[in-house]
Amino acid sequence: VMAYATFSVTTAATQGCYFAVSGQTQFQWMKLCNIYTRFCDKVAAALLFGLAASFLLAVVSCISAYNVFRLYPCKRPIAVKG
Repeated sequence: VMAYATFSVTTAATQGCYFAVSGQTQFQWMKLCNIYTRFCDKVAAALLFGLAASFLLAVVSCISAYNVFRLYPCKRPIAVKG
């Protein structure tokens, strides 16, 4: 659950940062990175760390699921009709 939550928050922040970088002419939002360059540098670093955290949480979730399912093996093989 935490892997999905972290990934969704990071993608939402990425969309918000896209508007900060490119602006939106229909809503008359100007580009913020032309004015606040340090802000955009820090946000870019935060997005990279967020994506790294999402990837690591997904890896930890896969390892955890493997360890849980390893404890309860299948007692009989599944018969495939064919």
